[in-house]
Amino acid sequence: MLRAARLSKTCARQAALPKQRRFLATSTESAQKSSSGAGKAIAGITVLTAGAYGGATYYALNDKAFCDTFTTYVPGGEQVVDYIHDLQKNQDLQNYRDQATSWKSTAQSYVNMARDTASGAYKSTTDAYNGVVNGNEKQTATTTLEGKANKKHVDGKIELANSSTPAESTIDVTLEKPKPILVKKVSSENAVVRELSQVVVELAAILNESGLAGKGRDIITGAEAQIASLDKEYKQLDKEQAEVLKQLKQLKQKSAAVEAKLAQFHSEAQAVMNDAHTDTARKIESTRAELVREFEEAREAVKASFSQLLANELDAQKHQLEKHREEALLQQGADMQRRFVREVKLLVEQERAGRLAKLDQINKRFVALEKDTVLNAIELDKSRRHHLMYIALGALQEAAADHKKRPFVEELEAFRSSAQGQQVIEAVLASLPANIAQDGVESMSGLVERFEGVADQVRRVALVPEDGGFGSHIISYILAKLMFRKEGLVEGSDVEAVLARTKYYLKSRDLENAARQLNQLSGWPKRLAGDWIDAARRHLEFKQALEVAETQTVLNSLLEVDA
Repeated sequence: MLRAARLSKTCARQAALPKQRRFLATSTESAQKSSSGAGKAIAGITVLTAGAYGGATYYALNDKAFCDTFTTYVPGGEQVVDYIHDLQKNQDLQNYRDQATSWKSTAQSYVNMARDTASGAYKSTTDAYNGVVNGNEKQTATTTLEGKANKKHVDGKIELANSSTPAESTIDVTLEKPKPILVKKVSSENAVVRELSQVVVELAAILNESGLAGKGRDIITGAEAQIASLDKEYKQLDKEQAEVLKQLKQLKQKSAAVEAKLAQFHSEAQAVMNDAHTDTARKIESTRAELVREFEEAREAVKASFSQLLANELDAQKHQLEKHREEALLQQGADMQRRFVREVKLLVEQERAGRLAKLDQINKRFVALEKDTVLNAIELDKSRRHHLMYIALGALQEAAADHKKRPFVEELEAFRSSAQGQQVIEAVLASLPANIAQDGVESMSGLVERFEGVADQVRRVALVPEDGGFGSHIISYILAKLMFRKEGLVEGSDVEAVLARTKYYLKSRDLENAARQLNQLSGWPKRLAGDWIDAARRHLEFKQALEVAETQTVLNSLLEVDA
């Protein structure tokens, strides 16, 4: 019966779960039909959240691996699971305790009843036997009271000699044998009843044989009636047990029906989820294609606009540099001409003064002036090249720092052509990937904006195991909406803490530490964040190359000034 009670409790609990789910689904449908506007949205979100939380709790109770994830990442998950386990244990323990107490009380009452019956029968038999024996011992002979009387009959035939005449005394007593006790043996299916009936039959036989049937008749009759009553109670208990087994069988049949309905509900829900997934995927694909087309059109337009603007700016700077160079050459030629005229006048004066010996020195000075002029022209050309290189570097930096990612092939080729002969800059440019100019690099603002979308996608798969299936993705997506987001430099190695630190470093414009934090992820989160990490790495590599090139350009300008 203990096992039957435990099975009935288990079946009742399993049957209550699909009923509760059907009740929640029915209440959700009625709320969606009767409410409108904000009320409908709030009711739907509430029911969806409660259903997801309840389904996750039920799945955690049946799956050990998911139970660890559920209690670790879901707020209040560990307390809910522990509370349900405690309820189940307390309920089973209370059932066992009640059943054990009931059986113990019943068995104790039957034992006490049998013990009292046997003790009463034994005591009555003993008292009857002692009474008969003591009665026989108390009978004595009577003597004659008169002189001539020599005999007297007392309850039979008794002969005594005169006390004055010595003779033997003879006692002859005749007692009436009582009617024997007739006890019918109880034929019962219970061993205890049969054993007690056998004991009563044997006691009746002992009393009949000893001639004490009259003394123990009432006790034996009472014991027989009590045994018959005990047999009826045992039969009633067997009947109740059969009824309990019958009810348990009915509960099993109802449980099978409930499980069939639950399987049908599960298949219908799975079909609805598959249809919704297909519809959502189709809409996402259509939206993505539209966005890609619009992005390509905008990119082509921006590319053409910036190409034209860059060409115009380069032409204007080129004309300006040419004009400055021509003006510098003209100014230097005029200065040289004036100095030459002065020298000529001086020579003329010296010649006039008769100092023809100094003509050689004048010639040497003229050669030195010519050499200085050539050196000045060379330095001026170097200055022009350095200026062009610095302008090309600025254009390349502006193209790379653009908010939208775009190619900068022309800017890079202009900077490479202006940096010919600069070994350090050529080595830095050679270290860049071959396709970086064609693909472009993400700007800092673009990486920050892109991180928000990547963080949402990472949170959706934060709770998916390494080998998790479709169900794990759905549950992780639902639970991600319930988890609290962390902010700032928080401690911990979980996904939310890593995203919080990454966001903090991005706000501080520290892209290197942000990429290092995000690179600590593993599993599905790292797979989704891989493209963002690669884009950040390319940005850092290109930024470092530009910093080295800018440093070398400034160093060349400083060396030119010192020279």
